[in-house]
Amino acid sequence: MEGAQGKPGRVFFLRIDDGEKLIESLESFIQENSISTASVSLVGAVKWVRIVTPDVEKKPMPDRESAIEKHMEVAGHGNIIESKPHIHAAFGENGGNGYCGHLVEAEVFVFVEAAIQEIDDISARRVHDPNTGFKKLTFS
Repeated sequence: MEGAQGKPGRVFFLRIDDGEKLIESLESFIQENSISTASVSLVGAVKWVRIVTPDVEKKPMPDRESAIEKHMEVAGHGNIIESKPHIHAAFGENGGNGYCGHLVEAEVFVFVEAAIQEIDDISARRVHDPNTGFKKLTFS
């Protein structure tokens, strides 16, 4: 385990509207507000989603991408490291079926609300881990 302590910084709430790309909109907001390190939560609905889950049978674990074209509710949480969002989310459709994984992109239905809590005085980055094939969170 590795960890570090930071201090609360600015807090942002935003609404991403119907038809907008979720991750693309978040990335624009992050750049416009010079957010480097933060925690992010989101709730709302989407028209379609692209998610990634690892193929755990292989080493390093390659990503398996799934595209799901259904109107679904979404609840997600993640972080922003080096101004890049990393969000895992759960998606539920009418009737109870659900999906979850690393959020690659989605198109918003009606709206998605996001809360971003900036974290100051912390040095975090992602470094490629050859054992898993993923970028691992590290601190300096």
